[in-house]
Amino acid sequence: QGSVTVDGNLSEWGPSIQWTSMDQVYYGLPNDMPSARFALRWDSGTGKIYAAVEIEDTTHWFTDTFGSAWDASDRLEIHCQGDNVGGAYGTDYDEAQQYMVGHPDVAANNWQNWADDTIIDPDAGFDAATSVSGDTITYEIQVTPFNFYGTKGALGANDPTVMAVGSIVRFD
Repeated sequence: QGSVTVDGNLSEWGPSIQWTSMDQVYYGLPNDMPSARFALRWDSGTGKIYAAVEIEDTTHWFTDTFGSAWDASDRLEIHCQGDNVGGAYGTDYDEAQQYMVGHPDVAANNWQNWADDTIIDPDAGFDAATSVSGDTITYEIQVTPFNFYGTKGALGANDPTVMAVGSIVRFD
């Protein structure tokens, strides 16, 4: 638990940060990323989930859009689902939200997107910052978990998850 300033600097996470290794290959062979890890934090005052992600990446592919293929950039893909039963995500975003985050210095004004490559709505409660130092890319993210995100989908009003100790939220 605790507050985070989303600025791409992980100093407020402190030395006791509990990192989780991202060592499972989702698709293909990411031979330019020898290591990746993430940590999560929840702020009970804001109801937000915060993520810190550090990736060692020897070849940077910063781009604003998918380019030639969905996996042809160094954008971070985030999936968050609140307390809702189910978990399908796709073009409606009702039950789960899927975000893409790139590097703002290269991806001009389009570095925080829904997965369908459209700009994230301001009411989504999403924020992100990215920093690069040599081969290390650092992402810091703020996500509001929703049971249903109706603004983008077909279910009507947004239904944010009311977080409490013991809540189950899917985040990857």
